[in-house]
Amino acid sequence: TLDSGAVSIVDHLRDRDSSAAVRCAALDALIALVAAAPRFIPKLALVGALPAVSRLASPGNGPAVRVQAARFISRLVAQDHDESDSDVIARGRVPAHVPLQMFLACDGFSTLVSLLEDDLSVVANTYITHTAIACLYAVFELPIAAFKGDVCRVFARHGLPLRLSASLRAVHSDWQRALNPRTPVECDGDAVDGGSALFDTRSGRAELAALGVTAACDDVGTQQGELAEVQRKAVAVLARLAQAGKSVKLAMATPQVLGNIISVLHSLPLHEQAEVVKAFKFLVIPQAVPSLKDAGVMPALVACLCSA
Repeated sequence: TLDSGAVSIVDHLRDRDSSAAVRCAALDALIALVAAAPRFIPKLALVGALPAVSRLASPGNGPAVRVQAARFISRLVAQDHDESDSDVIARGRVPAHVPLQMFLACDGFSTLVSLLEDDLSVVANTYITHTAIACLYAVFELPIAAFKGDVCRVFARHGLPLRLSASLRAVHSDWQRALNPRTPVECDGDAVDGGSALFDTRSGRAELAALGVTAACDDVGTQQGELAEVQRKAVAVLARLAQAGKSVKLAMATPQVLGNIISVLHSLPLHEQAEVVKAFKFLVIPQAVPSLKDAGVMPALVACLCSA
């Protein structure tokens, strides 16, 4: 039965003596189940699947396990949002936003932050970072407007501003490389080495496929579009954080976070430049002004406006 099968799968995920291959197989079984029958997600949560997956997504696990954990988390986001909650409930199904909310309640906030990486020369890092950014964006699209300030505070407590801004810089480098594959990539005048093997090499796509994920499309235009979308969502999440309360603004207004954002500002698309400019405006509170000055936000904005 589903109940006994789910418990057995979760036991394999929780067992610290289970090999990476066993954990990957268990995660793959959960992914197939959720994809085929999303209505079983509450039952999986009831037997402890969500916190078990959260633990396996942490950096202490191997890349293959983390990729599979990220795939499962992405399935919680990839639900049909076209029907109203009342229609879905009337059919005996779970509203589309509920699985993601359940995941957040099971230490999902820290898990999503831990999936963000800034070294995208590693294929697994590229996949899990793109997945994490898509999931973070989905969190802010949830119908919980009254609680978004609290969501921002929890994310800031787990270090989201720094990790996301560093990931944005890495994704931006890949996006620039996809646009100009023969041109060295620079961020704020500094050359950026490496880049995502996922988008640069056949071996990278083969490695990703070996981890259980469909290889990225070889079409350059498609790759550019995918990277542009990940970049847009990362900027949008940072902009949402900038609009939150004082504690979140101060977490955003640190030298490292501001430096990462400023380094990509001049080469972002115009709409995203506008989002960053608005974010800086929201960060202007008395306690953050010295940090904004020290980071060189004003000269960066002047240079951006002059080049627009």
